[in-house]
Amino acid sequence: MQNAGTSRSGFDRAGLEEFVSRGEKSVPPVFVGRREVFESVVEAVRQTWSPTTGKSGEPGMTRILQGAPGAGKSSILHELRERAVQAARKPSGNGVPVPRILVLNSGSILGPEDILGPLSGIVLPGRDIGREARERVRVAASRLFGLEVDGAAGSKPDPEMQKWSVFRQWVGTWSQGAGLPAPVVIAIDEAQRLKMDDLHPLSKLLQVVHDGETELPLALVLAGLGNTAARAQGMGLTRGLTIHPIASLSREEGKDEVTELVRGFCKHFGLDPSGQESRLRELAMPCEGWPRHLHLMLQGFGRSALAASGNLDRLDWERVNQEAAESRLSYYLRQTSPEMSRSKHLVASVMRRVSGPDDPGRGIDVVDLLGAIEQSIEDSPGHRLPEGMRAEDFLQHLTHQGALHESVDKSFRCPIPSFRTYLIEAGGLDPDTYPTMPAEDGESSLSM
Repeated sequence: MQNAGTSRSGFDRAGLEEFVSRGEKSVPPVFVGRREVFESVVEAVRQTWSPTTGKSGEPGMTRILQGAPGAGKSSILHELRERAVQAARKPSGNGVPVPRILVLNSGSILGPEDILGPLSGIVLPGRDIGREARERVRVAASRLFGLEVDGAAGSKPDPEMQKWSVFRQWVGTWSQGAGLPAPVVIAIDEAQRLKMDDLHPLSKLLQVVHDGETELPLALVLAGLGNTAARAQGMGLTRGLTIHPIASLSREEGKDEVTELVRGFCKHFGLDPSGQESRLRELAMPCEGWPRHLHLMLQGFGRSALAASGNLDRLDWERVNQEAAESRLSYYLRQTSPEMSRSKHLVASVMRRVSGPDDPGRGIDVVDLLGAIEQSIEDSPGHRLPEGMRAEDFLQHLTHQGALHESVDKSFRCPIPSFRTYLIEAGGLDPDTYPTMPAEDGESSLSM
């Protein structure tokens, strides 16, 4: 992956064809923004590293990246790994070795062994510690985490192991007692799917990393949907969590990351945007800085550029814009769940009250608002909560679907203005009017 300022000479047809062929899952060819996130992870790495022993165990170095589907969380983890690879080729000499980045998906993690296994390979790749040493590690891990040994169910975790000495011994076996040669960032994508309680063996492993009890330079990054921090706290990761809400790229003057991205895309594939800058701005504007929209827009733009053999003067710009608009609508259709459709009037009423990403906000308690709307409208299925869901459950569901996003100040906003408009209109309401809030005496004064 290249930074947005990198350029290539000549039209890179093969590269653009590969990017387009991989569709929505293709890795972004350029990366912009998210500076505060990377600085935060770098700071965590520095805090965990001891230059004399390679051990530290600094507590509270966990970073949470949470946001709606399509906010670019997976791309951040990919870029984090790529930057580490690039930095390893150019040592900085600042005293902190380049960290090793282990990126895992929660879908492949059922227990501690699913982290310890890949971790062993990234700490000292290719090291053969021998069959006898491996067996000692396996048995020790079974005592610590209550895993299966020789096909038999393991016992409960040994209370003597609460200080996690076995974990340190495991690492010591691999590193011959020298600790880790570099800090390691354990990054878990789709972390909202980790639904273990704080007594689960996997939670215990994450707790010891988060609390610094390993005395090893390990930092934890959890990336997921809007309730990822709550999931982490439920697993016992409580003190010192640093939460980064991931939302749109900046479109502000002087920090226009969207323009930087589009220019970087053109440079990366050898496309000359001269004379087409205004058309490119018009193409990107409806994306509202939302990473998924921008990615899909660039996919369509790339297909048209291929058809025009890289000559942007020959593009059918009307078709490009239409395809981008269709991709946004398709995204909203996918994000509108059956539960949201059945409660579309309720959703529309909520969305009409909440702020957009750039709005200072109106301090709304969404749970109270959901209840007030239900009480104010009788005999209207579209205004009822989905069957089996409480207001708290539906708020979490709307957050998962990308309709709402929790900000640092704990307020909820819609991260994509056009999605907000779409949901309001789907519920048959006017996006430009707002109902009044419930009266303070508890009686609803909502005007529908």
